[in-house]
Amino acid sequence: MMREPLFFHPVYRERVWGGRTLEEAFGRTLPGKLPIGESWEIVDRPEAQSVVAAGALKDWPLRRVIETHAGDLLGPDWPGTGVFRCW
Repeated sequence: MMREPLFFHPVYRERVWGGRTLEEAFGRTLPGKLPIGESWEIVDRPEAQSVVAAGALKDWPLRRVIETHAGDLLGPDWPGTGVFRCW
């Protein structure tokens, strides 16, 4: 049973309309010098996976956490298949 909260590294997405405001407004360290338009705080998509930042599951992608600890993370009625959707 999982007892500790999970914290994830954000996934930053380059966008032509983006900028670097997340560095100033939230004290974030953004990658490179490209314009960042979005910060995905938690994501489970084939092209982007949130990764656990600390603790016993450190460096695990969200998909692996869900596959291994679905009941603890999403409740006992989670069907155990499919993709976690945040919207």
